[in-house]
Amino acid sequence: MKAKDASLSWSKRVAPGRSRLSGDGRSPSPLSLVILMVVMAGLFLAIMPVRTYLAQHRTEVSVSHRLSDLNRENKDLSTQIARLSTSAQIENIARSRYGLVEPGERSYVILPTTTTTTAAPAARVHR
Repeated sequence: MKAKDASLSWSKRVAPGRSRLSGDGRSPSPLSLVILMVVMAGLFLAIMPVRTYLAQHRTEVSVSHRLSDLNRENKDLSTQIARLSTSAQIENIARSRYGLVEPGERSYVILPTTTTTTAAPAARVHR
C-alpha cells in the first residue's frame, strides 16, 4: 500500500512530460536578478582592490630589500673612498702599481734568477 501511495504522490508533484530537474517553468523575478547583479558587482569591486593591494605589497617588499642592499653597498663604498683618499694610501698605490718614486729616489727592479739545469744523460737499458 505504501508503495502505491508513494507513486501517486510522485505523479502529483511532477507533471507528465516534465523532468523533476527542469523546474516549474518560471523565469527568475526581476528583483532576484537585480540582487544577483548587486552581489556580483560587490564581489568584483572587493576582489580587484585586494588583488591590486597584494601585487603592490609584493613589489614594495622587493623594492625595500633592493634599497637596503644599495644602502649597504653605498656605506661600503663610502668607507672605501675615505680610506683611499688619504695621502699615505695614494702614495702606496702610486708606488706599488705604477712604480712612481719621489724626486731624488732611485727605483730598482729585482728580476728573478734563472737557473739552468743540465739533464742527466739517458741511462742505457741493457737487455
